[in-house]
Amino acid sequence: MLIGSHVSISGKEMLLNSAKEAASYNANVMMVYTGAPQNTRRKPIEELNVEAGKQYMKEHGIEEVVVHAPYIINLANTTKEGYIDFAIDFLKEELKRAEAVGATQVVLHPGSHVGAG
Repeated sequence: MLIGSHVSISGKEMLLNSAKEAASYNANVMMVYTGAPQNTRRKPIEELNVEAGKQYMKEHGIEEVVVHAPYIINLANTTKEGYIDFAIDFLKEELKRAEAVGATQVVLHPGSHVGAG
């Protein structure tokens, strides 16, 4: 059975910080955003402290990490010119970040039709 929670990925330790928080709850799975869910600012993958985070996860029985895609990705928005291209490109980048942190699952809310439906 997998039991965990959504934990913060922040500070200098980034993924390691997430793993420490999850381990403090005796979790064996954790969910993270790879950046703030309301904007597109992201640290480079090299600054996510991935290797230290993965090592800590291994040492503390955290079996899986799930990434929650940011809410700003609204694939249902057909009213804003060019937005779908932005949303798809940003999602592609987010999937690369998810893969980098070892996630095998990504939670994505497809969005709102913003009045077009």
